[in-house]
Amino acid sequence: MSETQASQRNIAEMTARIENIEGMVTLDLSANPHAKDRVRELFEERKGSAEVYLALDEPKGQDRLQKELGLSQASVSKIVNFLYENGLVQKVRLLGSVEKFAYAKGRYDNPLRITKAAKEKLSRGKVQGKVGRGGKGA
Repeated sequence: MSETQASQRNIAEMTARIENIEGMVTLDLSANPHAKDRVRELFEERKGSAEVYLALDEPKGQDRLQKELGLSQASVSKIVNFLYENGLVQKVRLLGSVEKFAYAKGRYDNPLRITKAAKEKLSRGKVQGKVGRGGKGA
C-alpha cells in the first residue's frame, strides 16, 4: 500500500471516529434536560441574543445582521461573540475571503431545541413589552 493510500485510509478512519463521537455528544445533549435549561438561561443572560440567533436562517456576517436587525455594530459583535463562545453558533468563512467570517446555527440546534428556546424568549419578551426591533431591546 502506498503512503498516499495509507494516509487517505487514516483520514477516513479519523473522520468516522469523529462522526461517532459527535453522534454520542448529540445523543447525550438531547437526553440531558440541564443542557436545554442552560440554553434558555443563555438567552436570558444576553439581551438581543434570541433575535440574533433567529436571524441566522442562513450563514450571515455581522454587517448583514446589523442591517437586518437595526442594531449597532458593537451590539451585534458582542452578541455573536457571546453566542459563539457559548457554543450556540459556529463561524464559517465567507466565500472568497480569508479574513471575514459569517455565523451560522450550530449542529446542536435540533437536539437542544435552541431555535425553540429563542422563539419562546422572544414571545415572553413581547408579552412583557421588553423586546423590539430597530435598536430597542437589543
